[in-house]
Amino acid sequence: MKKSLFALVSSIACASAFSQSSVSIFGGVDVGYQRVSADGGGSVSRLINGGSLTSRIGFRGTEDLGGGLSAGFWIEGGFNGDTGLGIPSNTNNQVTGSAGGGSFTFNRRSTVQISGDFGELRFGRDVVPVFWNQTIFDPFRTQGSGASINLTTGAGLGTSSGLTNPTAGRVSNSIGYFLPKLGGVYGQVLYGFGENASNAPGGTADDGKFLGGRIGYGTDRLNTAIAFTRTTYASGDFTTFNAGLSYDFGSFALMGQLGQDERKLPSFTRQTYWLLGTTIPMGNGYIRASYANADVCSSADDGTLLAIGYVYTLSKRTSIYTALARIDNKGLGTKFNQGIAVTQRGGSSTAFDVGLRHDF
Repeated sequence: MKKSLFALVSSIACASAFSQSSVSIFGGVDVGYQRVSADGGGSVSRLINGGSLTSRIGFRGTEDLGGGLSAGFWIEGGFNGDTGLGIPSNTNNQVTGSAGGGSFTFNRRSTVQISGDFGELRFGRDVVPVFWNQTIFDPFRTQGSGASINLTTGAGLGTSSGLTNPTAGRVSNSIGYFLPKLGGVYGQVLYGFGENASNAPGGTADDGKFLGGRIGYGTDRLNTAIAFTRTTYASGDFTTFNAGLSYDFGSFALMGQLGQDERKLPSFTRQTYWLLGTTIPMGNGYIRASYANADVCSSADDGTLLAIGYVYTLSKRTSIYTALARIDNKGLGTKFNQGIAVTQRGGSSTAFDVGLRHDF
């Protein structure tokens, strides 16, 4: 009888504990067709991943700890929907830390967290503050040929100017703090470790160290935020600052962002950029359009991006999309492009996307 009673109590306790936990699977697959041409560089037709969404799969869960506390985890990895290959991650926030090329990794987010009235603490790999602004205040949300990062990051200081910036979108080995709900105010602070010995040679002790923050205010119609990040490399810091603003008028929404990147390799260089964009509901979907400008200081390498597209919703989870975008190099520049090098000075690069996206 005692054993039966103990078993009953134990089963009730286990059921109660289980009811306070939840785990879910989520993600999406996005594959599209893209045609790209560049002055002096020819043209190419190809299937692309992520014209509207980076293909991904993730697992997340929470547990109620009582007393207003909860614990959870979030692991999410991107993959190329057109090939099935995984997207690399980075082990130490350094140029040499890329890992998992072609193999699946939880490169998008890999965190464990605890939250309560104080806010939320996260530990692991997470999105950097400036990338939130680049995404939220862009009608194309950093995806496809219309994304402003094709101008500012894809061909900007983060790549072809001498330094690949592994923390442009996410940072590994991080500790993050997120503010609790304070009316419409939100914010975060993020610190990442390069994980080098204090006596590492050649000035590399701080290589890969990261610091960033973001503060904003949002309502049903208005959203605005400012953010910064700084990554320390053996050759010098890479610093980004940006700000964004959006307002939903009901019949349409306007948004804008401006930012600045600085790097110290091989010599000091500064890039400034801005974007103006809109989304307009139409039919069973919406139009999206934007104009962006990038200016590399004391250089002929300046460029603009003009993009327009349409997203048509087939269901709650499925949509089709299209986009047409053109990047122009100013003056004698050739740096900016849509993935195919522009060899004609002051030339342009044009891309057309059409694709299918399904969320789950």
